[in-house]
Amino acid sequence: MPTLTILAMSDIHLRFDRFDPDLLPRADLVLIAGDLTNDGVMQADALSPAFLSWLRREGRNPAEFVSFESEVERARSWLTRMAARFPVLWIPGNHDIGIDDSTFADIPNCTCILNRTVAFRGLTIHGVSMSPGDAYLARRWDYMTDDPRVERAAYDFEPVDIVLSHCPPFGCLTDRSGGASAAEWLHYGSTALSDYIAIHSPRLVVCGHVHEAEPYERIGRTDVHNCAERWIVLQFDA
Repeated sequence: MPTLTILAMSDIHLRFDRFDPDLLPRADLVLIAGDLTNDGVMQADALSPAFLSWLRREGRNPAEFVSFESEVERARSWLTRMAARFPVLWIPGNHDIGIDDSTFADIPNCTCILNRTVAFRGLTIHGVSMSPGDAYLARRWDYMTDDPRVERAAYDFEPVDIVLSHCPPFGCLTDRSGGASAAEWLHYGSTALSDYIAIHSPRLVVCGHVHEAEPYERIGRTDVHNCAERWIVLQFDA
């Protein structure tokens, strides 16, 4: 049985130097589980009024401290370099506001699989970006919902070999983060993804979103890898 080398990553958050395509190991396929940017098309104001006032008093030019290249264009440049070396399948995350499957559609060898299933060397791979959150988070970010029906609908797809999900499954090691006290663990994953795993047992889930969570666990017959802020190499039997 042939072995597929997968390079999986998530939650880059504009730190593209940590994921330099020229320095990454060889792979047959790259899977990116979202959050390429911090605010997507919404450009955050990098300079506070107080800092601007200080700059003016010091006779400094505010332009020295502002990146005029948008987050989307920085992500485009990185994805173009990545796809020049690897086949890339990616999805947006909640921080990728306004970014969808059309944003980088012109980059060769780079495919957004948001809410669709694709085949790669005989394997089926489905991408889903939806994450649960409260009402505030659902308003602030993209691809988040406080409606369980919307969450369930996002994971209502046929059985596949690999799920590329921004959010990890709920109630496990790969979705838990420390709370206010050292003894408290909070879970931020998707119950709909947990249910999908229980019913369909995909061979692999690649996710991110919860940065502090454990990087790996096995749920039944499914290997779950949380790649938030890191890249990993997986050897997968195709």
